[in-house]
Amino acid sequence: MAAGVAGLRPGVTGAARRSEEQVEVMHALWVEPHVTFKGKWHTIEDAGINPRPARSTCSASCAP
Repeated sequence: MAAGVAGLRPGVTGAARRSEEQVEVMHALWVEPHVTFKGKWHTIEDAGINPRPARSTCSASCAP
């Protein structure tokens, strides 16, 4: 999410920024078999979910 919640509203709290990072992680887990992620609040090494959604629930417009 290049210009997500935190990028559009400078006064947004840390909780909103953490939520934005969580959405980024979930999107990666939905579309990739294995995910390694290092963000400000989350570090995930070689994680995956199974079963993943049968088809993408997110269009290209919401890709990070």
